Amino acid sequence: MKSIFLRFHGSFLASLIDNSSDPIQIQREFSNDNHLYVFNGKVGSYVTYNSKRMGPWTFAFEPKHVKIIFEIFERYEDAFVILVCGFETTAVLHKSEVVLLLPTDSKSNSSITIRTGHDKKLAVSGSLGELKTKVAKTRTYERLLNSINTNKD
Repeated sequence: MKSIFLRFHGSFLASLIDNSSDPIQIQREFSNDNHLYVFNGKVGSYVTYNSKRMGPWTFAFEPKHVKIIFEIFERYEDAFVILVCGFETTAVLHKSEVVLLLPTDSKSNSSITIRTGHDKKLAVSGSLGELKTKVAKTRTYERLLNSINTNKD
């Protein structure tokens, strides 16, 4: 449903802009794919959402979506998968982390699950295993913004 998509993607994009001290150029990489965004012409991203109000949040990826994710990783030196977890939080995963979570050649659906803890960190697991370090919940956009701001035209 397009209105739900707009609500969650809009929330992510507004938060990204609000957390940036510098202007950000945002464009869709392909007009027919609402998952793919490019920031400042240099940083690629795949954005998706889970509308569940509370965690854990599981994001399922069909093989064609995993292929799209890995293709964006090939096109951009810096690339991220952005997982919007309801209106609670957003997990920003660098491609170096995603390759540890999703198989490149699976014939069935793959997934990434985000769990929140009381320590203000996100535990991230996927079809291939779990990240050894948790992702800071309070600095969700910091890594993405650092990458965007250091990869300006």
